[in-house]
Amino acid sequence: MKHKGKIFVLLCTLCACSLFTFAKDVTFTPAEIVAGTTKDGITVSTDFAIKAGQQICYDKNAKEDIVEIKNTPTTADLNYVEIKASVDMKAISFRGSYNSSGSAQNAAIIYWNGPMSTTSYDNKELAPFVGYDSDCSSNHTNIAPPAGTRTVRLYRQLKKVADNGVLGSGSNYGSGKTIRLAGITVTIDGEGGGEVTPPSTTEPAITAFTVNGVKATINQADKTITATLAESTNLTSLTPTVSISNADSYTPQGAQNFTNPVTYTVTKGTQNVTYTVTLTAKTPTTPDTPPAGGDVPATKLTIHEPEIYETPKPLGGWGSELTQYNGREYETYYMLRYKPASSTIAGIGVTNNGNGYVITDPNISGADVNFEALDGWLKGVHSGSTGGDDGALEAEVPATEEFAAMPGFVKMKNNNYIEMHIQGYDQFRVMGDDNNATESKGKHLIVYIDGEKQPMTLSTEFTVRTFNITTGEHLIRVEAVGGRNCAVAAFSLRLSNEARVKHLDGNDSTQVVYQTQKIAPVRYALSNQGSLALTWEGAEATGITLSPNATGDTVTLSGTANAPSGKYTYKITALNPQGNPTHSLTGTFTITTQVVGPDTINVDIDDAMRTVAYYCYANDLNDVTLTWKAGAAPAGIRTSTDNTAHLLLMEGTPTVAGKYEFTITVKGGNTIHGVLIVNIPAPSYTIDSKQSVVRVKAGTAIYPEIVWIVKFASNVTVSGLPQGVTGTFKDTLFTISGTPATQTSYPKEYTYTLTSTSAYDAKLNNTMTGKIIVLDPNAKLVLYLYKTKPTDPDAIEKHVGDYYSLTARQAENNTLDPKLYKEYSAVIISETVDATNPEVIDIIQNIDIPVLSFKSFTYSKSRLNWGLPDNGAEGNTDITIKQASHPIFKGMNLKENDVLSILSAAGGRSIQPADVYLQGSICVAIAPKRSDDMMATAIHDVPGKLRKAGFNSRYILLPISSQSYAYFNTTTHKLIDNALAYLTNQAEQQFAAPSLEIRTFTVNGKAATINQNSNTITLVLNEKDADTSALTPVLTLAGTGVEVTPANGETVDFSNSYRRPVEYIVSDMIQTRTYRVSITTPTDLENSQTEEIYFDGHTIYNPAAQMIYLYNVSGVRVAASNTDINMSSFPQGIYLIQTSNNTLKIIK
Repeated sequence: MKHKGKIFVLLCTLCACSLFTFAKDVTFTPAEIVAGTTKDGITVSTDFAIKAGQQICYDKNAKEDIVEIKNTPTTADLNYVEIKASVDMKAISFRGSYNSSGSAQNAAIIYWNGPMSTTSYDNKELAPFVGYDSDCSSNHTNIAPPAGTRTVRLYRQLKKVADNGVLGSGSNYGSGKTIRLAGITVTIDGEGGGEVTPPSTTEPAITAFTVNGVKATINQADKTITATLAESTNLTSLTPTVSISNADSYTPQGAQNFTNPVTYTVTKGTQNVTYTVTLTAKTPTTPDTPPAGGDVPATKLTIHEPEIYETPKPLGGWGSELTQYNGREYETYYMLRYKPASSTIAGIGVTNNGNGYVITDPNISGADVNFEALDGWLKGVHSGSTGGDDGALEAEVPATEEFAAMPGFVKMKNNNYIEMHIQGYDQFRVMGDDNNATESKGKHLIVYIDGEKQPMTLSTEFTVRTFNITTGEHLIRVEAVGGRNCAVAAFSLRLSNEARVKHLDGNDSTQVVYQTQKIAPVRYALSNQGSLALTWEGAEATGITLSPNATGDTVTLSGTANAPSGKYTYKITALNPQGNPTHSLTGTFTITTQVVGPDTINVDIDDAMRTVAYYCYANDLNDVTLTWKAGAAPAGIRTSTDNTAHLLLMEGTPTVAGKYEFTITVKGGNTIHGVLIVNIPAPSYTIDSKQSVVRVKAGTAIYPEIVWIVKFASNVTVSGLPQGVTGTFKDTLFTISGTPATQTSYPKEYTYTLTSTSAYDAKLNNTMTGKIIVLDPNAKLVLYLYKTKPTDPDAIEKHVGDYYSLTARQAENNTLDPKLYKEYSAVIISETVDATNPEVIDIIQNIDIPVLSFKSFTYSKSRLNWGLPDNGAEGNTDITIKQASHPIFKGMNLKENDVLSILSAAGGRSIQPADVYLQGSICVAIAPKRSDDMMATAIHDVPGKLRKAGFNSRYILLPISSQSYAYFNTTTHKLIDNALAYLTNQAEQQFAAPSLEIRTFTVNGKAATINQNSNTITLVLNEKDADTSALTPVLTLAGTGVEVTPANGETVDFSNSYRRPVEYIVSDMIQTRTYRVSITTPTDLENSQTEEIYFDGHTIYNPAAQMIYLYNVSGVRVAASNTDINMSSFPQGIYLIQTSNNTLKIIK
């Protein structure tokens, strides 16, 4: 082909202006023949039918659809296949055979330009077809038609033509054979038969274009260049090799982005010729990852470039990794392995599933079949059922680095193939065997690298074939030809040890960055030894640098874009340890400028406009210009720049109405066409939403004063105010203040009207209304705080609003002036409010106003620190009464420990009690907790003084989740009413906490002595030597709703109480009081206790403060005291305690 190319160039040089024709092949399949298809001016037709899956050569597996030419001889015109062309046919090739074995026979008759004749040889030719036991490559019948042929008919040969011109019969003529026609190829002149003028020999031209080892197709007539590259090829940065003729240069050069077609221009002097280059990447037809059923795609397997100096990763989902061998090189084997129950299977078949070739094995059920990457070398000789490798490699590595092969290989034939796209490797090896070692037999493996067939030795034994390659991108294809099975057991790839650079991540081709901004980082990695360097192709983008990581194996391109606007191309070059470049990648990014901001600005006349900022992505704000269409800025408007913040600022107070167009332009960037609109508005009114309707008691000054902001008005008047209330206007502020007079009835509602005079145009005068409600001087106003306002009033708001003058609003996220709460008689806090809400916490702690709260979660630490809240038992609707006489239960006739249902159902969360530890407060009722089986406070009463010293206002907690507000019953509403009455009625006395005293304590009918000052209870039984290990005291408590532990009537062991008194604890769920109880017999009294003096083994207790004297066993006085004596410092032994009238012996 190369020689022909040279001759072709010579002929064109000699005959620059002559015309020549191209030959064109037009091929028809059996389906197209039967369908009567027309292509390129050629029409084929027949009245025969398709027969599916017929054998046309010796390989019984090579079956395909055919047109079966079979008919019965008559003297009349017979059935045929006809070819008609609009131009002369130069050659015809019929692919097929006749229907039995044997050598080629004249099984068909061809007639040119006419029908079949039964008496004449004119315009006909006998066509030999082979039998199907011939070589598959020989089943073509090639015919050269006579000049001017445009119609051809193909008949089955029926009889021998005798000398007399009559059709006869004979064995040499294949009489009676059925023809199996698998295809027709017709050769015609030119592209559609026309003549083409070759390019001028003086015209510059591209004569070769190669990318990644793939030679592109060049159409000199259309000036197009096309190529299909390996699948998964990155088209965004490819560097082609370009050959030109009769030219000085070509552009562009270097790496290009071929995602879209690229125009190449070849130049000679002033003459330019352009070519459109279109590159595409193959689309994978099968995935890299095995399907769930275990079948493994054996076609288009992509071997990805290794991750250099990073954690090894699986390749293509095959469950394997690349690892390094002894720090020397990467050598990775991909071997077919399987793990069946039996290892006697000789091989695994390859079949075509319609989407590519897959590995299957009908003889193995559920076998685990996969390609696996193995680090090391196979040992032994591969035998098909045991695996292995050739022995030549064994000397290179110690036995510890070898691995035993698993059995298995891939059967391949009929152009089955394994294809892989690789990069960065310098050696490829494949282990396999050929069906026949004689290439002419056509039953062997072929290796293609970048489309070029590679020379290799054939062998019928498993043999490793080695191919050294360059380290660029390559497409490798291992293909099996012929209809007999060949086998592939494994292949390997060796990573090159030269320094290479790899793009890891980041946009290296289309990134656009504005001046003053940081470029999005782009990372590259270095393989093997060496370093990476940054150079610029053209101008340098100042501010953008290359920085290595700690180990130097990755670098990052980053920095701030300080260079002028434009496109910048950089190169990352890998240098070997000697500093010589071995590999490089190029990248590009664009630096530009931009100004960002509004294009329409609306402002009112004489109203200070907010500062409008235009952010300028530009190194120098001198490159940013603002011009007004009128030539000057509107009156009152000024512009300035902030170089540090890169801002162009527009601000001021416009004094003349109108529309003012302006333009902001940044050098090398964009332009904003904007307009400043200065309006003349009607007077406007602004007021705090809480002041649009104001409730105030008669005789109480309005606080805070009602303030309207009225803009664009020269004067404002008011009408409709209550007596005692007036309004004044000054500097845009209209203030309503005063004290409403006594009304004849309450509440009295006033709707007042503000009338404003426009400062600019009387036609713009307008009005605004507001409302003041004057309340009874004794009215109770209640403030209800929630988090978000419900669509309809919730159960609390609706109920309370029926009885009180209620103001409902959202709780603020900050504290407010205490004066704002003076008009209110109480505050209700919804459970919806956040537990940390600043206004709510401040009201409870710092505002002396009664509070009814439904939020127990304010009790936690860092909030009120009053207790531990709980979500409550799920679905609970009841509380248990502890203080039945509390005013909150007024009119309910309850007793202590009565259970009260306060919800008709639970809507998710319901009653949320708290373990309260605020001393001095009162547990009024309890409810079960969710976190354990215990109870906690469900109604909590806090006296004002506990909120803050000097406070008089009480606090009540009724902790019900808002999820259950819809289930309030009449009892709930009664509790709310009673709570508000109790909170707001200053004459109502603060409910007192219950007493925690034990009033009486009796055992066996004998009353014990109770010392309320020292919280001690003592008793000496009448019976000497009585059993005190199981006594059942009977006691009475002074307070209601309190509990004692151990319980009244519970049997307790008092046998050691003279040493360690038994503790009785009285509790009201918040406060506790502990009594120490000691019960003894007369013997105990003589030996260890007298007149309430007792010894517990550590301390001599003297609750009556008697004067006691302590003597040791020698009669020496060692202590005297009228208080308790700590014996911990005294030595062990016997001591005597003497009082004014008795003596006690103790042993320590």
